[in-house]
Amino acid sequence: MALSGSRLTRLTARVLRDVLVGFVDAAWEQRASNPERVALGRLTNAGLIRGDGERYLATDPVARTLLPAAPNQFHLSPRASGP
Repeated sequence: MALSGSRLTRLTARVLRDVLVGFVDAAWEQRASNPERVALGRLTNAGLIRGDGERYLATDPVARTLLPAAPNQFHLSPRASGP
C-alpha cells in the first residue's frame, strides 16, 4: 500500500506519527490499547512500518516521504529562545 493511496484513520495516523518520532517500542506495545495494536498491525501489514526487534521504524519510502517534514511538523528541533 502506498502512503499516498492509503486512507488512514486518525488513530492509525497517530500511531504512524509515534513510530516516526521513535515512541513505539516494546514498552509502548505492552501499554497500547487494542485499537492501537490493531493500527500498528495495519501499518505493518501495509508495509508502512517494520519492527527491528526493539522498536518500530518507518520503511524507507515512508521515511523519505515524511521525515524531511518531521522536525517542523512535530517540533523536534530546538526552539530559539527569545527575550
